[in-house]
Amino acid sequence: MVAAEDASYVKDMLGDNHTGVCGHKVLGVCWNPRTDQLCFDMSHICSAAEKVEPTKRNIISVVSRFYDPIGVFSPFTIRFKILFQELCVKKLTWDEPLKDELLRKWKD
Repeated sequence: MVAAEDASYVKDMLGDNHTGVCGHKVLGVCWNPRTDQLCFDMSHICSAAEKVEPTKRNIISVVSRFYDPIGVFSPFTIRFKILFQELCVKKLTWDEPLKDELLRKWKD
């Protein structure tokens, strides 16, 4: 009778008319318990990336906005870390605009 206990627990926790897309926050990430899906809104990060001039300082600023305590975005954020490493190897100053190949990588 585990299923009935689970159903009543969920009903007690969420109520009968829980229809929100993002019902709860788990580790700071929205979670929809009905569909058992994590919900992410990256629009603020994308708009910030499009608006700033691509410099070493601004890239770090944009990348630091990712909050990913469980590593869901690791395959994506590793590309930013590699780009930042390249900027450090090329010894770009913090406010020097990106050029050529580095700029293309940022836009990709």
